[in-house]
Amino acid sequence: MLDDGDDDDNDDDDSRQAILLQRYLNSIISRVAATVAQNIEYRFLCRVSWSQIRPRQSTGDFISAIFG
Repeated sequence: MLDDGDDDDNDDDDSRQAILLQRYLNSIISRVAATVAQNIEYRFLCRVSWSQIRPRQSTGDFISAIFG
C-alpha cells in the first residue's frame, strides 16, 4: 500500500482514545477523592463527639481529639 500522507483517521482515533483515557483517569481520581473524604469524615464522626469540640479549644487539642 502507498502512504498518501493522510493521517486524519489515525488522528481522530488517537484523540478519541485520549478523551476516553482522560475520562477514565478522571473517574478514578474522583472515586479515590470521594473515598478519602468519606474516610476522613467517618474517622472524625467516630472519634470526636460534639461535646469534645469547644469554641476556644486550642488547635493541638482539637487535632488530638480527632486523631487520638
